[in-house]
Amino acid sequence: MAAFRLAILSPDRSWFEGSAEAVVAPGQEGEFGVLAHHVPLLAGLKAGVVTVRASGGQSLYFAVDGGVLGVDRNGARLLTGRAVPCATPEAARSALLDLKRNA
Repeated sequence: MAAFRLAILSPDRSWFEGSAEAVVAPGQEGEFGVLAHHVPLLAGLKAGVVTVRASGGQSLYFAVDGGVLGVDRNGARLLTGRAVPCATPEAARSALLDLKRNA
């Protein structure tokens, strides 16, 4: 599968910068996915779980408190106020509850 550059950033750090095959994000109107060569896009995100399939097939999960995801010909950037990296989708959903409680 073709790859693209992805960055997941919050004000205090970079959570992921590298090559990805896909990202699924919690858009304001519902979940959506981005693959390589996606049309340019700027989308608002709600609090939720972001799933990244990194090059090589490894899946990464992040709980985010909202933000924006921009896609252009150079790749994609997800900007969020807070992110929590997690080992599993279940752990990310649990971390999301903590993010919402501490908002």
